[in-house]
Amino acid sequence: MRIIPPLYGLSLSDLQILKNEDSVEINFAFPFNKGNAMNRIRILSASGPLLLSIPVKKTPANTPVSQIQIDHKQKWQNQHWRSMTSAYGKAPFFVYFKEELEHLFSKKTDGLAEFTSGIMEWTLKQYFPKDRLSVNLSGEFPEPGRNNEDLKWIEKSSFEAGSRLQYRQVFGSEFVPDLSVIDHLFCSGPNDFWKPRN
Repeated sequence: MRIIPPLYGLSLSDLQILKNEDSVEINFAFPFNKGNAMNRIRILSASGPLLLSIPVKKTPANTPVSQIQIDHKQKWQNQHWRSMTSAYGKAPFFVYFKEELEHLFSKKTDGLAEFTSGIMEWTLKQYFPKDRLSVNLSGEFPEPGRNNEDLKWIEKSSFEAGSRLQYRQVFGSEFVPDLSVIDHLFCSGPNDFWKPRN
């Protein structure tokens, strides 16, 4: 089992790490890091990579992500969804996922973890059938030393390079790496992830 924090910007590299797992635990006890993918998502717009951030209320350092509150003074949900539809409205697979994802993006929650884990769970279900990966939620942080690979997610920086999977994107002639897995989902669909490659 792999233990990871709730990530708004789940990447294709992250997905490939989970490829050989049989279960994943989305854990709300990880300390929040404002500079990473816990509240940020990177998509490809007509003018290039676009970083979208969920505004959060100020908290002390190392506050568990379960205690992070979203700042709803800004109309960020409308902005994020408009950016998504503008970027991927013409992507081949967008029409198949638009309705469900729009519903998730319009949900108003006070907690960041509740919002992002909902999108993350939905995304994982698109790629992994129930019999291939079970997804659980937890608020109890694993004991130090239980699995060093799990604990590395704490230090995970934003949108690390690592995925070698390339596909045709909506904009540009050169492939742009290190985007949200949403980019791959809309452009190539989940079945492309499982295709054998040389």
